[in-house]
Amino acid sequence: MPLPPLIVQYIVKTSDKINKTNFKTFCKPCIEVLRDENGKKNWFPNKKDRIIQHFKKCPNFFTKTTAEEREEIFNLLRNNTIPPPTNTIKRQVSDISESSISHPLSSQSVSPRKIIVRSSYGPMDNYIVRSLSKEDLKKFNILLLRLTVSCGWALSWINKPEAKELFNFLNPLLKLPDRHLLGGKILKKAVENSDESMENALKEDPVDITLTFDGWTNVKNEQLLGTVLITSEGRPFVWKAVDISSERENHINVMEKIQSMVKELNNKKINICAIVTDKFKTTIDKGIRLATYFQNSNNKFFIANLKEIQYETYEKFIAPIVPGETRWNSIYMMCTSLLNTQKALQILAIKFEPPIVESRRKGGDSPKISRLIFEIINSETFWRNLLLITKILDPYNKILNVLQRDKAHLFQVVHSFGYLIQFWSRYEDSEFAAKIIA
Repeated sequence: MPLPPLIVQYIVKTSDKINKTNFKTFCKPCIEVLRDENGKKNWFPNKKDRIIQHFKKCPNFFTKTTAEEREEIFNLLRNNTIPPPTNTIKRQVSDISESSISHPLSSQSVSPRKIIVRSSYGPMDNYIVRSLSKEDLKKFNILLLRLTVSCGWALSWINKPEAKELFNFLNPLLKLPDRHLLGGKILKKAVENSDESMENALKEDPVDITLTFDGWTNVKNEQLLGTVLITSEGRPFVWKAVDISSERENHINVMEKIQSMVKELNNKKINICAIVTDKFKTTIDKGIRLATYFQNSNNKFFIANLKEIQYETYEKFIAPIVPGETRWNSIYMMCTSLLNTQKALQILAIKFEPPIVESRRKGGDSPKISRLIFEIINSETFWRNLLLITKILDPYNKILNVLQRDKAHLFQVVHSFGYLIQFWSRYEDSEFAAKIIA
């Protein structure tokens, strides 16, 4: 049976016999692109199925043809084995006849439509045939990495036979990387690209960036200092996290780490317009925990002992105040209440100091205070920061005592701003006061 003209125009048939009936045949697009020597390295018999199989995997054929031509050629194999469904033909005829009846004046303009039956699509490798280029491969690896992180999968998923079977079905030419390659070279390259993009975005910020810090404790109970860079548009970038477990109570060493980060950013030509730390927030959180501890009835043993120590020291009882949401100056009141009983709290902590390694208390043993509460009370940094917070909040506390009354007037608001300017103008730390006023 002669070959269809659609195929003949893309092949070069020779007189060299392979067997009694078949002749050696070459791909014409391959010869045109690769020349005679390289283009004739691959040959096939002059059989329709073998020729079409070659066309499906030939990039040169794809270059020389259109999508419509390829679809028509690839469907030649399907047309030999699967006849078009009769109901499709009937539907086509009925559609055309209905169109003619409803629009009699335009019957001559009706052209036959080409109906593509699902069975004529053929297998997926009819259309997905080419291997990935270098750029495609980079993007494919990055997408695999994002999929792994987004789904929270272990890297070993990529070695599962089910994963390989899925990607082989989607594209037989896709080769999945090994888990060691995905978690090694590919991950390292992705991090480098991400860091480079982040640095470029930070350098190009028109207003300069804000350097912020936040501290937390990880699962290993290590104290970490995290760094987040925020652009002028509010876009956050996580910079790095450093372990400050040994320097947690030594603010000088922590400041050295912060200065080192600032120097590193300056060396990368990333300009900083402001630095924000969580020092006061951490101190206030600890103060709330401490005040709440001595307001909890479960700790009545230590509350009673604190009262005794206060009567011996101050000749009066000072209850730690827990801040409330309805009082604007309740944070200030909490700080002052803790500072007023600092000495008594420190005596209590020494008297009931817990062991470094806590164990189950035996019968008859004296109760010990919580290790966390003991560390807060015993921290010089905590009391120093608490005193600084009180000094800063003091003028605002006086203003709020006036403004949160029921009969507050508008002129009192204006006078309050004048009082603040006057207070900070006379503040002992002129450099700090200038920043507050600005």
